[in-house]
Amino acid sequence: MIDGDVLPTRVRRVTKRGWMTFARGGLFIAQAAAGETLAADAILGQSMDLYGNPVETVQLAREAIVIGLRRDPVVHTGERAAFIAHEWEELTL
Repeated sequence: MIDGDVLPTRVRRVTKRGWMTFARGGLFIAQAAAGETLAADAILGQSMDLYGNPVETVQLAREAIVIGLRRDPVVHTGERAAFIAHEWEELTL
């Protein structure tokens, strides 16, 4: 049960959201966490090949909220890297 004293006073209502996917397969190491609001050009994580060579950097094109981020390190081409909010509004309860 949630105690009435811990209810939030503000919430975010997401109006646009979408998936970010991998261009190439490899091993993924996340550098962000779900729930974070990140600036444009922030790095969500990087993938590498089996020898540790960088393959891809998953980077935001614009400010976003990370709704969900991949935790499984093994990735394939086209798989989802992150679910992000592109647009949102802050509401006071």
